Amino acid sequence: MLKYLQQVEKVTAAAAAVENDCFESDSLNEVATRSDELGQLARVFQRMVQTLKDREQELSEAKEQLEAVLNAVPGSISWINTNGVYLGVNKHLAENLNLLPENVNGQKLEFFKSQSQFAQFMSKFLSSQQTAASQEIEVQINNSKRYYLIAAQKYQQGNAAVTVGIDITDRKRAQEALRIAEENYRSIFENALDGIFQSTFDGHYINVNPAMAQIHGYDSPQEMMVTVAEIGSQLYVEPSCRQDFQRLMEAQGEVKGFEYQVYQRDGNIIWVEENTRAVGDTNGNLFYYEGIIQDITKRKQEEDALKQQVQDLRIEIDQQKRVCQVAAITQTDYFREIQAQIESMRFDEDF
Repeated sequence: MLKYLQQVEKVTAAAAAVENDCFESDSLNEVATRSDELGQLARVFQRMVQTLKDREQELSEAKEQLEAVLNAVPGSISWINTNGVYLGVNKHLAENLNLLPENVNGQKLEFFKSQSQFAQFMSKFLSSQQTAASQEIEVQINNSKRYYLIAAQKYQQGNAAVTVGIDITDRKRAQEALRIAEENYRSIFENALDGIFQSTFDGHYINVNPAMAQIHGYDSPQEMMVTVAEIGSQLYVEPSCRQDFQRLMEAQGEVKGFEYQVYQRDGNIIWVEENTRAVGDTNGNLFYYEGIIQDITKRKQEEDALKQQVQDLRIEIDQQKRVCQVAAITQTDYFREIQAQIESMRFDEDF
């Protein structure tokens, strides 16, 4: 009876050891050999504790794997409860704050910067009925302005939230650079003195600037694009010039200094000079033509006037040369001898 009571005490002590996380399974080996209910209880106790240890080991391994994954993610991850207290952060976020992850745990949202956009966003989200939200925010990290896309998701029946922050600074800067480039291009396009256009291979305008419309006598780019349905047949005075243009584009992918005559809206004919290139992908698929056109009518008129002046000068020079040649001939002894003979003949006729 005494031994039985001692073994009951061992089971009771084992229960206390489990509670204090110091249970040794071997302490119940002797009791577990019994065939009665006490022995069965000891064996169940041992299996239960072993199962708990196995689960704890699995949980520890899973936690380690999760931490490895989260620390490998090139983004900032945090867990925050509804009171705005950090439950945990990944290594990337801690490094951005120049802190260790364990030094962030337990801190309030405002501990880093009370008026930060992240703190304001999370405070609003945690107090709302939303289960998920996202927002772009601006943060100062190591005296540098950075931009993050923050995505937040609640869990544990809304009692906590996980956040993921992706650094989009490079994308934002690229977008800003693109916006500035587009504004600059648009400014050049709208204010250029030369005509700028984009057109399809078969002769339809995609885009023209104000100068392009003005050169061709139209009041606006919109009017020109609506009116000119086919460039080759409506603008070119000589259709063969359009054919020459197409051949050059197909062979070279560009034309430079291509001069031809076009009709303006009122039927007036002007000269233009065109520089155009084909725009396409690396596989050779053509998207459109893009080019610049200048009105060279005045230059052509000046060239024609200069040619006429040169021609007139040549005629004048030829006339002067003939006068000089005649004068030179009259000074020769041969000419004087002939002239004397003629005078002698005239004298004989007089008598």
